[in-house]
Amino acid sequence: MHARRIAWTVLVAVASFEAAVAQTPGKVDFARDVQPILRQHCIGCHGAALHQAGLRLDRRSDAMRGGAGRPLQA
Repeated sequence: MHARRIAWTVLVAVASFEAAVAQTPGKVDFARDVQPILRQHCIGCHGAALHQAGLRLDRRSDAMRGGAGRPLQA
């Protein structure tokens, strides 16, 4: 009975660890993770053709520069 309880505890601990590792986010990639969101919601007003408030979000370098001469805080 004691061995079963230990085995069950270990099994639950391993399963919990695997679930936590699977949910841990990896490194954020601008092109993969950020740019699609900006393209869908922001590029219409802050893209190559139009940069309202001086903010252009279609390129990482411009997005990190910020708008109206103010750099974004990291």
